[in-house]
Amino acid sequence: MASHHAYPNVDGWDTDIEQSGLLLIVPWIKAKGVQKYQHFFFFLVYPLYLFNWMFIRDFRDFFDNERVILKTQGAIPAKEKIKMVAYKLFYFFYQIAVPVLFFKVSIGLALGAWFLQVIAASIFALFVLLPLHPLPDNAFPKLDEKNGLPFSWLHHQFEVTNDLKENNWFVRNVLGNFNFHVAHHLFPNYSYAYYNEITEEIEEFAKEHNLGYKRFPISPLWANMWIC
Repeated sequence: MASHHAYPNVDGWDTDIEQSGLLLIVPWIKAKGVQKYQHFFFFLVYPLYLFNWMFIRDFRDFFDNERVILKTQGAIPAKEKIKMVAYKLFYFFYQIAVPVLFFKVSIGLALGAWFLQVIAASIFALFVLLPLHPLPDNAFPKLDEKNGLPFSWLHHQFEVTNDLKENNWFVRNVLGNFNFHVAHHLFPNYSYAYYNEITEEIEEFAKEHNLGYKRFPISPLWANMWIC
């Protein structure tokens, strides 16, 4: 997450908006091929989010020398690559093999249950992550000829991140106060338990220094995200 927290919404540096080829995320990049029609099929792709992470993104991050992650974390040691593959094998063993071998579950049922579980987790993960960065009201700053950004780090976080207005039991306890996403970016080492109080201070600071603090209700966001 080093690249995302340091360079959110910066094409070529933020791993969370790295282009996949199928969906275009950065608004100032010209859509090509199937991306021109993504508004028709994006809702079919979202539930596959974690499948992509498990089977494609992790391997590309670890073995593709062109990936963004290498810009901020350098070469990945061979032992970490071995651990990544080993942990994936262990994951599939306890998710699918254990029910079949020890609980007499059919292979079809085990695979079907695992598939539905990942679909549900993908939808939930994107429900948490998408309404906080890739929105028309948030900036996608371009690098200048010296690879510099137009804002300071602090100003940048306000330009590319927004909070959610919802502040109820669900977002506090299930989403880990992720509705206070500006606080999460400005103070990532603080416990989410304090984000409510921290956000009150952030709002006051933003008013005093003319920074664009943004807070939106979640309901209208899904129709306005750049990714869709």
